[in-house]
Amino acid sequence: MITRWFLPFDKTDQASRDAANRMKEFFLGWFMEPLTKGRYPDIMREIVGSRLPNFTEAEAELVAGSYDFLGLNYYTTQYAQPKPNPVTWANHTAMMDPGAKLTYNNSRGENLGPLFVKDEKTGMPITTQKAFITLWTTSKTNTITL
Repeated sequence: MITRWFLPFDKTDQASRDAANRMKEFFLGWFMEPLTKGRYPDIMREIVGSRLPNFTEAEAELVAGSYDFLGLNYYTTQYAQPKPNPVTWANHTAMMDPGAKLTYNNSRGENLGPLFVKDEKTGMPITTQKAFITLWTTSKTNTITL
């Protein structure tokens, strides 16, 4: 699973918390939910609509739980805040559909952590842990190897 982790831009703001959760669903949920539930996340189906294929019942049964191993390829953590997003056929992308603006600084101007590559991506060990915990609880596996 390739993913990033997302925190609310302003943790006291419900719209920021919702934006962070949408981004998690569009990154990790996009691939995890078909493997665990046989369908895409509800929020993706609601936002993306007919552009997102639906699994037939037979396909859902075939794919749900069909993994032996899940690996996590974690890149970075970003803050998410709501961004009104009138997505059209001309500009729709997996990054635009969730309707979130992503930053490396929160509403108080605090940076997530030290830079680890030249393009200003930041690493945050606690969010790497949260991504692993989410993968573990979602997959309902008994073993995680780090």
